[in-house]
Amino acid sequence: MPKTIVSYKAKILQVNKSLEATLTVYRDALTFVIEIVNCEWCSLSSLMPKEQYNTVEKLIHTTKQNKAKYDFDAKFYKFPSYLRRNIVATAIGKVSSYRSNVDNYLLSGNKKHNPPSLNLKHYEFPALYKGNMFVQVRENEFKIKAYKNNDWVWVHVRLRQQDINYFKKKNLVSYYSPVLEKRGRSFYLRFPFGYKKTKLSGVPASRQTVLAVDLGYNHSAVCSIMRSNGTVTGRKFINQPVEKDQMGHLLNRLKVKQAQGGRYAENSKLWARINNLNRAISEQTANDIVDYAVQNKVDVIVFEYLNLKGKVYGSKKQKLHLWKKRFVYQLCLRKAHFAGIRVSPVNPANTSKLAFDGTGKVKRDEKNYSLCTFQSGKQYSTDLNASYNIGARYFIRELKKAVSEKKWSDCLAKVPDLQQRTQCTLSTLISFHVALAV
Repeated sequence: MPKTIVSYKAKILQVNKSLEATLTVYRDALTFVIEIVNCEWCSLSSLMPKEQYNTVEKLIHTTKQNKAKYDFDAKFYKFPSYLRRNIVATAIGKVSSYRSNVDNYLLSGNKKHNPPSLNLKHYEFPALYKGNMFVQVRENEFKIKAYKNNDWVWVHVRLRQQDINYFKKKNLVSYYSPVLEKRGRSFYLRFPFGYKKTKLSGVPASRQTVLAVDLGYNHSAVCSIMRSNGTVTGRKFINQPVEKDQMGHLLNRLKVKQAQGGRYAENSKLWARINNLNRAISEQTANDIVDYAVQNKVDVIVFEYLNLKGKVYGSKKQKLHLWKKRFVYQLCLRKAHFAGIRVSPVNPANTSKLAFDGTGKVKRDEKNYSLCTFQSGKQYSTDLNASYNIGARYFIRELKKAVSEKKWSDCLAKVPDLQQRTQCTLSTLISFHVALAV
């Protein structure tokens, strides 16, 4: 079974300043080799990839049988052999890409744009190869090779216990070779590991159970478990009231700052807090959606395909810009595929405007926008009503694929609303299911 490679970033505690020097030396060495590869490209370009690699290795590294043309060994004393080989492969890739871009630029004949340039500075991170540059000492203590006092020495580092517990949970007892990263002022070890690809559900639409999700800013998400005959077997409201209250306070502070102007309007730290909180809300929403889907053993998670560019004005604009609906969708897509669950989008038109019972358009409550009133006088949750219609739209689309043209014509005669799917509701699905059974 093929594997999907993912990674986990574990924070290093009590960071040693030598780790900063390690990144600097690694990047300087990469810049040095990129210049060499670019100078020698005329002779390298005609070689096979493995021959290119061996040739560059001989150009920069002196052995008993080889005298290097360039003084890499003198400039980067005792540079680890595994890192040197990693740099050679990276440099060849960078220069090869640059040369291809130049060739494409010349062939296009477009002189309006500047020609491609070779970037010598790259913010790459070194891989710490297991056994040679990375060794586990205890459960949460490791040794890594780092550049310190003009030499490459072993440095002891510790990871957080919560990261070690995560590795145990995922059965990652034998660690893969990590990558040393720096984010902000903190250093991390990013461990890659493989998941066996789970076969996605292949159940026919008539026997599927779906999770219909309505993403909104009244509730983060409202979910409904639905079957192909229109039966709703479960509902879940996902919200983070504490975090959203904090978000409201931060946005109010931001408005005051923006109104002040001048040096008092500096708000980068405030924006950082808002963005971090917004991301946390989105991640928690995605986790809750997929966990609820796994718990109920659904086959498909159905979302609206939302695109609000240029359609929102007034006081709601800032809230909706912070509403990371596409980010939640992408997170759910990855997590659901690991669990063997499909994800499918549907047209969002009129899902909130039409009542699920087929009585027509709803009227939103002016004081509480999350409530709506049907034409029959019934008051209902706007987001829950929308989730019913989202699930119904999915089933109508999928069931139509499985019926013959003659049967579809018969169903259209009995259920005219099927003609225009943007007018379909849960009641339309129920009527369609009855028509199919006849």
